[in-house]
Amino acid sequence: MKKNKLYGYDVQKIERVKVNEVANIKSDEGFEMTGEFYDILGDEKKKKKGKKKSHVFTILIIFLVIFGIGGLGFFAYIKVYFTADRFLDNIAKDYNTYIENLNINANYEPYNLDEGYELSGEFNFTSNMPIYENLNTLNFIYDTYFDFSEEKAYYDLALDHDSEVLLNGEMYIDKTNFYYNFPQIFSRTLYTNSEETPFTMNTSDIDIIKLLEVPKYFLEALEYADKNTINKGLTNIYRYEINDSNKETIINKFKDLIKDNDFVYLIISSMYGDDWLDNITLENLTLEIEVNVITQDIVSFTFNGYEDSFHGLWETDNKFRVTDSAGDYIDIDIYEDRCNITFIVDGASYSQINTTYNENEINISIIIEDITLEINLTANNDNSSNIYANMTYLDTSIILNLDTTTQNDKINASGSINIEYAGATLGIEFDTSATFGVSVPIKKYDDYVDVEKLAEEEANEIADGLNEFLNNLPDELTYLILIGVSPEEPSEEITEQTV
Repeated sequence: MKKNKLYGYDVQKIERVKVNEVANIKSDEGFEMTGEFYDILGDEKKKKKGKKKSHVFTILIIFLVIFGIGGLGFFAYIKVYFTADRFLDNIAKDYNTYIENLNINANYEPYNLDEGYELSGEFNFTSNMPIYENLNTLNFIYDTYFDFSEEKAYYDLALDHDSEVLLNGEMYIDKTNFYYNFPQIFSRTLYTNSEETPFTMNTSDIDIIKLLEVPKYFLEALEYADKNTINKGLTNIYRYEINDSNKETIINKFKDLIKDNDFVYLIISSMYGDDWLDNITLENLTLEIEVNVITQDIVSFTFNGYEDSFHGLWETDNKFRVTDSAGDYIDIDIYEDRCNITFIVDGASYSQINTTYNENEINISIIIEDITLEINLTANNDNSSNIYANMTYLDTSIILNLDTTTQNDKINASGSINIEYAGATLGIEFDTSATFGVSVPIKKYDDYVDVEKLAEEEANEIADGLNEFLNNLPDELTYLILIGVSPEEPSEEITEQTV
C-alpha cells in the first residue's frame, strides 16, 4: 500500500498503537459445514422451500421454513405431539436448538468492534476501453480507525491520478465534534458540531445469527392464534387461524420481540426507516398442516389468506409441490447434496433456483426471466475463502471476485468488481484489510475555523478549492458519476473502442 501518500502518517508522523495483542478471534481451524441432518418430513427425505408473487409468497415462505417443510435438511427431528398447541411448541423449541447448534458448529464468534479497529486499503479503476484508459492510473488510498465505545473515528485519505496528488487529508470525529483538514481545499482545519453522535450503533450486537431468530418470533406470536386439532384416523390436521379477534395481539407480540433484538431492529430500520414497525399489518388467514401420526411425516398443508390460497403436497419422495389458486406452482426437489426450485407461472417456467453444496463449497444458480445470477462460495482449510458472483442481464455482466484470509486479529480481502459488455470491461480492483484491537489516533487541532463563523474570504477560499479539485478530476470519472458513460461515445459504439 502506498502509505507515503496518506496525510496523517506521512505528514504528522502519528504513531500506530495496538491496544490488544490478540482480538480473541477463534478462526485457526476455519469453519466447517458439517452436522447430522434430520427432517420432520422423514429421515430419508431431504426437503426445501420456495415461491414467487412477492408479498403473499413471502408470508408463505415463512410458514414453509419454520414449520419444517423446507430447510435443506437443517431442522432437527421434531417429535409430533397430537395437538396443534404441542406441535407448535415443539417446532419452536427445535428451531431454537437448530440456531444454537448452527452457532456452535460454525465456530462462529463475532468480532468485538467496540474495542477499536482499523480499515485500510486502496481502490484502482481498470478498463480495456481506450475512452476510459485514463482512469487506469486513478488510485484511492484510505486508512481509517473506529472506536464505538470511545465514540471516535479517524480518516486518512488520498486520491492521486497519474502520480499527481488530487486530494489528501484527514477527518477526525470525537463524539459530536467533527474536524476536516484538507490542504488542497482550505489552508486551515474546519470544525463543526453535531447535535447527535454518529456512533449510534451498538457494535457488540453485530451477530448475523440473530437474523435467524426472526422466524422464532413469529412462532411465539402465533401462540395467540386460534388453534384446533382435527383427527382423521392415521393423520391429524393442525389448524391455525388469524382473525379480527387475535391479529392485533399477534402483531404486537411480534413487534415487542423484534424490538428486543437490537441488531435486527437496526438492520431493518436502516432499510425501511424508523417507523417500519408501525407499518406492519396482518391479514386474516388460516394454515392447516396434515401430519401422519405414525410416520410423523407432513403429508400436506393448506394456506388461505391475502386473497389467495396455496396447497402443498408430496408428488414423489423428493418433490414437494406448492400450487396456488390460479394453478401456478413451485416444484421443490430436495436431495442430500442439492436443492432445485422451479417456479411455473401460466404454464411456463418463470424462474429457477438451483443449489449444490458439500462440506466446503456452495453453488447457487438463480434464473429469473432474462436475469441470471451465479454464486460460488468456497471455504478452505487454511482460513481462506473465495466468493465469486456473476449477474448477467442480456449482454451485460457484473462480476465479483473476492478472496479473503483470516489470521488472529486481522482479515484481508482483495478482488475486483467488473462490468462487462461484449468484450468491453470497466471495473475496480481493491485490496483492503481490517485489524482489530487498534486504538484511534488522538488528534488535537489548535488552529481551526468553526464552519458557523466563516469569514467571507474563507468561504470563497473553500469554494475555489472545491472547484479546483473538481476541475482536476479526470473528465472520464465525471462522465461516469453524472451519466454513466462518456457523452462522446454512445453506448452502442463502446465495443468498437475495445482494445
